[in-house]
Parts: sequence; structure tokens; C-alpha cells
Amino acid sequence: MALLLRFCVAWTMASLTILHQAEVSTALAHIVGPTGFIIDGTKSLTLTCMVTGADKTILYNWPSSNCTSGTNTCTFVPRIEDDGSQLLCTATNIHTGTTLTASYRLDLNYPPTTPPVISRGSATDVMSAGDSLTCTVSGGKPLVSSVNFRCIHPIIDGGASVKNTNSVSSSLVVSTSNATNIPMNCACSAEWSPQPDMYSLRAVGKFLLEFKAKVTSFTVNNRTELTVREEDKPPIAFICIADAGRPSAQLTLRNAGNNTSFPPSQSTNNTQAGNHITTVAYSLQAARCEDTGTYLCVADNTFPDPDVATVLLNVTCGPRNYNTSQGADSPPELTSAGLKVFLIANPVPLTFEYSYRGNATAQGDGRGLDGLFTTACVREKAVDQLVVCSILPDKVSEEFLGTYNLTISNGLGQLIFVFEVNQTVGLAQGSKGGLSFTTLLTIAGGGAGALLLIVLVVTTVICVRRKRQRRGETKDGDAEELGSPGTGTPDQGGVRPATNTDGRVMCGEGDSPHHSNQLYCVLSSPNQDELAFYSTLAMQPK
Repeated sequence: MALLLRFCVAWTMASLTILHQAEVSTALAHIVGPTGFIIDGTKSLTLTCMVTGADKTILYNWPSSNCTSGTNTCTFVPRIEDDGSQLLCTATNIHTGTTLTASYRLDLNYPPTTPPVISRGSATDVMSAGDSLTCTVSGGKPLVSSVNFRCIHPIIDGGASVKNTNSVSSSLVVSTSNATNIPMNCACSAEWSPQPDMYSLRAVGKFLLEFKAKVTSFTVNNRTELTVREEDKPPIAFICIADAGRPSAQLTLRNAGNNTSFPPSQSTNNTQAGNHITTVAYSLQAARCEDTGTYLCVADNTFPDPDVATVLLNVTCGPRNYNTSQGADSPPELTSAGLKVFLIANPVPLTFEYSYRGNATAQGDGRGLDGLFTTACVREKAVDQLVVCSILPDKVSEEFLGTYNLTISNGLGQLIFVFEVNQTVGLAQGSKGGLSFTTLLTIAGGGAGALLLIVLVVTTVICVRRKRQRRGETKDGDAEELGSPGTGTPDQGGVRPATNTDGRVMCGEGDSPHHSNQLYCVLSSPNQDELAFYSTLAMQPK
């Protein structure tokens, strides 16, 4: 019986083993060590194997580690791959030979071992607005608590940190609104909460961004506005310089008036202070009036609203013919609807002189005939250098049928336009008094027109008073207020007014043998002869 009892006790002591502790009868074995031990590759970890409730003559052994057997402590430098592994300690009673076993699971903390990684959402070399960048920090136990991500040129901050299974990341969206030729520089770091100073790895990156091209200089002969004379045959040089942007811009030179582009005669590309500079040039050997206009340099590198710079070239010239009908066998005919003359001229002509060349039965006498016609020139809006002059008849009687010369001038030259009047014509308004005051003021323009109106009114009063004087009704001196009656007649010079039957006063500017630069007026009535008066003009409207 005693032998059987001894066998049962020995079996119980050898077979009872529990994780972290072994119990033989009342004896227990366990391993004492830290929880969440932070490792950095150099720090040592010490474990102690302890037995309670047993004889002190115990032999210790660490079968699963590099620790020296025979002592109850084990000191070693743990590695990341040791995290979660089991260490065993055996305690053997040297008197009884019984062995107790205890185990210990390593719980290690460590920062990430690799630096942050900056990745881009697109594979292109140049980033566009809306592209994304992401900084990711992987590994570590525990994971990093936050990722700090920022770019400059322009300044863009990353968003909130996002935790995944084995990483933490932060992302940002690229904006090109303030981008320049300087690359966008980005930096990324992270904080490891258990011991912040143990993780100091960083990531940096440079990224090229698209940015809008900008015209930095656009000149015509080194000016932004230039006026030259066509007769001087001036050479013209347009030069446009632009920061070409990214991607590089296409520079286009264009005439804004007719929206035509012209190829550059020279184009260069270089780099200045990191900027990609593009220069284009266009030359004119001798500027003509037709080259007048606003010119554009457009720098387009696919951004909305390309950058545009403008210069103004103004080429002045005397009038020259633009009307193909002038090459016809016979001159164009003036009708009641008027006649248009198309010219190239800059500035717009304001001076018009008529001469009568006669007809098949009469020779021209060179008389001034401005009172028969109204002339005005305007610039054609669609093409800046084209001028349209309109000739409107007032009232041309039969004796004035025939061929006329109209001399159009603008101070730089003149053009003679030949036309014919083959039938009596008049204004479409049907007014029997010739041009209305409104029309005269419009033609004369501004203050000169107002002066002409005053002169006409005063002269009309004088003409009426002079008529009364013939009847003995005028007081002494009344007829001498503006001027004395002229002795010239329409046949002796001046303006020959059209006659009618209802009576009116007609005035016109012209010369007479006795009165130069005077206003010639005729008062006519159904029952009396015409009376002619000349009055000196204070201003001659042209």
C-alpha cells in the first residue's frame, strides 16, 4: 500500500503544468517579466523564473532561449520577430527529481522601421489640379498616432490621419491656382506615441505642377502704342516674351481687327532663373495703312482664359482708292439714294472739295459746288483701316448735270473721286429748303456747326431787311450789321444755289471776284429777282 501511494504522488507532481505557472503539490513555478516592453534593437530584457512553496534546491533551465541554464534569470536583447513568442522555464528539484515548467509570452512595443512613403494618384510627370498625394507610415506596434503631411509652393496641408490595418496615412489634393515654375516640395513625418523620440524618419518629395503661362512683355518697336506714317515705309517688329508655363505654352500673334493669326518670323526658348521663357517675333518690312490695328499675343497652355497682352499700331496715310468700281470705263452715277466711296485712309478724311467738269455741251469752269452735295466719311467698324464716304445730293438742277470731281483729303494726302449726275436729284426728305439745320449741324460737327447755324440765321435776317430796303422799309444802317451786299453773282464765283418757286434763303461758302472766304446767300421769291449777299465768316466749317 505504501508503494502505491508513493507512485500516485509522483505521477501527480510530474503531470500538472499550467501556462505561466506549474504546480506540483503545493509548489508553483512562474516567470516574471515586463508587459509592453519597448525595444529599439539595443535594450536588454530580463526574465525571472520563480518557484514558490518548494525546496530551495532547484535547478533552472531555459530550453527555448539563448539564456544560460542554471540560473533563474534570462537576459537577452529581443528583436521584433520575437514579439508574441513563448519562452519556457523548467525548475527541477534536485532531491526528488520533479520538474516544474512555466511559460512566458513576449509582449513587445516598437516604432515603425521604415520611413514614410509619399505616393501620387497619377503616373504623369506633371501634376494637374485635382491630383492627389498620399503619405503612408506602415508598421510599428502600436501604429503611429498621427501623420504630418505638408507641401509648399503652393502651401497645401494634408488631411486627417486615417488608420488602416497596418498603416496610417494622410492625403492632400493638388491645387495649381498659385503654382509657379518652382517644384512643389512636400515633407511627411509621423508621431509614435509610446516614445515620440524613437521615430524620427521623414520623407520628402518634389513634384512638378502645371501652371498657367503668362505674357511678360509684348511690344511693337519697343513700345505698347506706336504711330508711324506709311510714306516713311517704317519697319515694324512685334516681340512677345512669355513665361511658357507648364506644359509649355504656344504663343500666337494675332490682329484683333480681322482676327487673323500670322506665323512668327523668329522663335526662341531658354531658361532664366528656372523659368522656361519663350520669345516670338514678327516683322513687317514696311508698314502700310492696312496694318493699323490692335495686335494680341496669346499664351495658351490649355488653361481656361489664356493670358493675353495687346499693343496698338497706328499707321497713318493719305486717302487711296478701295472701290473697285473706280476702274470701270465710266464714272459711277449719283442718284437720290447717294453714292458711297470706299477708301483706305487714316485718319478719316474731313476735307471735301467739289469741282464741276462740265457735260457733253459745256466745259467745266472749276467753280466751287459744295452747296449741291453733302459729304461725310466714317470708319468701317469691321475693318479699322477701311473708310466709307457717302455723297448725298441736296438739289441738282438740269444746268448742273454732268461730271464732277470730289477731292477728299485728310491732311496727309488726297484722292480725286470722279462721278456723274445724269438726272436732277434731291434729298429723299423732300424738303424744298435744301439741307435741314439738323443735317448741317451733323455734317459740320460741334461748335463749327453751331456757328454756321448762327451765321445763317443772321444772314437770313439781313437778306430780308435788304429786300425791304429796296421797298423803302429799312432804316438806315439796318442792312450793314453783318456785311454789305455783294456784287458777285453765281456766275462770277461762289455757290450757285438751286432755284425754286416758293421763295427761300440759300447760303453757301465760296469765293467771288470781290469777296474771298465769304458766305454767299441768295434770297429768292416767286415775284422778285434774287438778291445776293456775302458775309465774312468768322470760322469756315469743313
